[in-house]
Amino acid sequence: MRFAVFCLSFFLFACLFAGGAPRAESDHAEEVAELIERTLKNMVPVEGGAFMMGDSEEEMIAAFGDKAFYYYLPCRDNRPAHEVMLNDYYLGKFEVTFGEHDAFSAATGREPTEAKQMGKPWRKLDTPAYVNWQDANAYCEWLGEQTGLPISLPTEAQWEFAARSRGKVVPFATDTGYIERGVNYPESTDWPLPGGQFPPNPLGLYDMSGNISEWVADWYDPDYYARSPKQNPKGPESGEKKVYRGGSVFNSPGGSSTVIRGKAEPALPHPSSGFRCAIHTGAPLPIDEPTAASRAQ
Repeated sequence: MRFAVFCLSFFLFACLFAGGAPRAESDHAEEVAELIERTLKNMVPVEGGAFMMGDSEEEMIAAFGDKAFYYYLPCRDNRPAHEVMLNDYYLGKFEVTFGEHDAFSAATGREPTEAKQMGKPWRKLDTPAYVNWQDANAYCEWLGEQTGLPISLPTEAQWEFAARSRGKVVPFATDTGYIERGVNYPESTDWPLPGGQFPPNPLGLYDMSGNISEWVADWYDPDYYARSPKQNPKGPESGEKKVYRGGSVFNSPGGSSTVIRGKAEPALPHPSSGFRCAIHTGAPLPIDEPTAASRAQ
């Protein structure tokens, strides 16, 4: 055990100082090392596979019978349902918090996001950080630079596959696939809650329906599903808006569906969108945790 801890500590500090770390990062080396260690320990392995991405009337009727109309959405940008195949990857167990994003801001010399709101119920260290897409993307890419791992925002396909517990036909990313207020979904709240207040989905991921919506890597195109590639799709090459998924406390529960899509301009403030990071590999991480391959056994 001591040897494992020593190896992890050596790995983290080696990542920080390899090639010479910027002054701001070296001044916050301990905080950055703790952030990296916590992030890697909270990564959930997702075994890749195939699924039908998007909203499928046929699948909903087969799964829910007469109740299918309740979960069937009037949206058109999440159709047609189309087959997608994904490689193994990891996804953050929790949404990134303000405390974690503040550590990133301090290490990189940035102004903390929503600094004027510090101390408010919605701007505490353990509440999900609501940021624009650019800040979310910068955080994940910075983690990748610090660790040498392929870390970024998840693709939209990765997000949906994980929210649906490897592509199952479920309307919501809760422990049961349904919303039960006060049991697996907030009764009523005016702002996002600290992560982990309710049970995770069967894959072990918290708050993927409700709480705060989540940015993904993809550009938005309402017609993309009609021409999406089958293998590891990454969205359009360009666009004007970025996709967010999962709904938030500012939506009705129906807006937290596993297949509904949102979009917003990447540089503009978006007070209902947070994020979690993905690691684009199934290889073992430098911690004593199960890998995607071992999880599949």
